Amino acid sequence: MDNIVAGILLSCIITIGIECSVASILLLKKNEYKYIVIINIITNIILNVLYHLVILLNSNLFNVIYIVIGEIIVFYVEALYYKKCLNLKINNYLFSLLLNSVSFLTGIIISF
Repeated sequence: MDNIVAGILLSCIITIGIECSVASILLLKKNEYKYIVIINIITNIILNVLYHLVILLNSNLFNVIYIVIGEIIVFYVEALYYKKCLNLKINNYLFSLLLNSVSFLTGIIISF
C-alpha cells in the first residue's frame, strides 16, 4: 500500500512539474501557476486512485478503456477550469490538450 501511495504522489509531482514547465513556455503569469497545481492535484490523484482500483480487477481491456475515458474526462475538466481561472491567450481546450499530452507521453516514456 505504501508503494501505491508513493507512486501516486510521485506521479502527481511529476505531472505538476511537466505541466507548469509547458505552461511557462506559453508565458503563463506567475500568479496563475497555482491553478495548474490545484487542478492537477485533484485530477491526478483521483485518476490514479481509480486506476489502481481498476488494476485490482485484472482486466487489460478495461484498463485501456479506463485510461482513455479517464484522460478525456481530465482533459475536459481541466479545460473548463482553465477557462474559468486563467486569462489565456490561446484556446483553453488547446492549452489543456497540450499540457495533458506532454505529461501523458512523459508518463509513458518513464514507465518503459
